[in-house]
Amino acid sequence: DGFKHLALPLLNKRMLSRAVQREEYYQRWRIGEPYGNIELSGLSLRKKRVHMKTAFAVRQTARGIAQSAAQSVFGIGFWFFQNAHQLLQVPVLSTVSLQIQQVSVVLLLVSIQVHAGLRIKRLYQEVLTKIPVDAYVEDIASAVVLALTKTSLIDPKISPDDITVSSAANGRLHIEFENVDSESSRVINQALSDVFSPVTDQRYLVSRSLNRLPLGVFSPFWWVGYSVLELFGLAKPTFHPVPAILAMNGKRARQFARYWKKMVGGGRLLYTRSQLGSEQLLRLRQENDHDFETMTYETWK
Repeated sequence: DGFKHLALPLLNKRMLSRAVQREEYYQRWRIGEPYGNIELSGLSLRKKRVHMKTAFAVRQTARGIAQSAAQSVFGIGFWFFQNAHQLLQVPVLSTVSLQIQQVSVVLLLVSIQVHAGLRIKRLYQEVLTKIPVDAYVEDIASAVVLALTKTSLIDPKISPDDITVSSAANGRLHIEFENVDSESSRVINQALSDVFSPVTDQRYLVSRSLNRLPLGVFSPFWWVGYSVLELFGLAKPTFHPVPAILAMNGKRARQFARYWKKMVGGGRLLYTRSQLGSEQLLRLRQENDHDFETMTYETWK
């Protein structure tokens, strides 16, 4: 039927305002750059409830952990360097005086360690459940692609190198696939959508470990501290749904879990149809923080 009324003055005003920002829009549309005529398909992710800290905040936390550990070690070393020779040259003291001095030294060292330990624990607790998922998106996509190729569900020539992950100014994450046929793209997009879906009633879930967060030089400090927390049961695992196409049978699910463990970390498979699994599923539903809006798209480059 077409438009009954066309607001030409409004359209003219809008286009004139855009003309002032010509350079900006030329950059956005990459006008003048080489055109490769390559069709790309991809998946766009946006978290509906943004309550997780940014990667920068996590790096700041890791930096604080590293500083606390370094202060603890260097503090003890400096104290010994300054006072050890005096302790060795102490004149003959009574047994009681010597014991008091030894106890004082031990208490000082213990207080330094306790202070550093409490600060490290507090810093870890601040971000334990607020790790940004975007730090894992590329690894998650790689695990999905490897599992799909291994189980012959997509073209075996496709590799993680065909995947690129980028972030937009509006907070969306874009996962794009180059040189991937349309059917394989559809399967990958659906599998990734399943992984980032809320935990509801999926057949299999897989755990994601937080000890492999890429934090540069601070990664070892994060890994050591988080491993200790896991050892004492202070760190709760995060679970993602296994893609439906890979959860059709145990063999596919285990194959996916192996690649997930290699690329992402964790990899503990939870079968929700067992009694123990169903009980954990109910708990995970309540603690669920997977609330992503996903959208598939196609573009040209």
